[in-house]
Amino acid sequence: MGNSFRNQPGPTLYPENKTPVTEDVLEVGLLFAASIIAFSFILIIPGIRGTERLWATVRVFTALFIGCVILVSNFGYCWYCGSICTRTQYKAYISPAGSRQEIEARIGLYIGLRGTNITLREQNCGIEADYENPFPDEDIEYNERLYWGTSSFGQGRIGFGRYSNRYNREFRAIQFRGAPYPILWIAEYFTLDGEQIRWGRKFRLAGWYTHIFMWTAFATYLIAILLYIFVIRLGAWFTVITGSLMILSVFSYGIIIINDPPLELPFQDAALNRSTSIATTSNATTSNATTSNAT
Repeated sequence: MGNSFRNQPGPTLYPENKTPVTEDVLEVGLLFAASIIAFSFILIIPGIRGTERLWATVRVFTALFIGCVILVSNFGYCWYCGSICTRTQYKAYISPAGSRQEIEARIGLYIGLRGTNITLREQNCGIEADYENPFPDEDIEYNERLYWGTSSFGQGRIGFGRYSNRYNREFRAIQFRGAPYPILWIAEYFTLDGEQIRWGRKFRLAGWYTHIFMWTAFATYLIAILLYIFVIRLGAWFTVITGSLMILSVFSYGIIIINDPPLELPFQDAALNRSTSIATTSNATTSNATTSNAT
């Protein structure tokens, strides 16, 4: 019995279990860490007496909220978002004549300070009344993340060689791996760098300068927390500085990504363009509230 179902003479080998990525592990980790701190503080609230209990609760939860906004905005992919539901070719190669290879799918583009996140999920969009998935044996649910760079966000040389930027090299890698056509179609737009098609350069520069402002804001945020323990007035001033840096990050990102023509990626039934921007909205709201409350 001990040798049953084994690959002789080695141990039992199981096939790879490929599953789509549904959540950002880093974002979930940051939110989970903040939740642990908040829960720990809730446990000690009964030990605080009088009106100091209310003010301590407000200070702690406000500080946690500001810190979460800074870190999630810094590492998240929600600065420039958009999604559409459309018909699209699934395979990257040309389909044989007479075969039906188009699918209806939800396609999403989520741009952060460090790269892009492109999603593809097959679903019935209601475009065709008698739509059926031409690939019933496949679970069409993909997520591809490509980075601008590592320590530096350098532009690199033109092309896809070893001296090009990291985004172009990762794009060539997913080409060889056989990523679906919609993902390659979107990612290719950010590899171009000529004439007015410089979206990759614009978003790379915006991510570089914005992440500098965000890290500086996080440093002043930590200093403000320490100063609130000793000198509340100085803590309030550093809170104003934190809010101002967050406002500068939003303005710098919005100004740098301005491009003519605007980013619109055409598909068969619609064009993928900007629909929401969670990070810029949360940053602007939090920074305005921070500066107004501190002053």
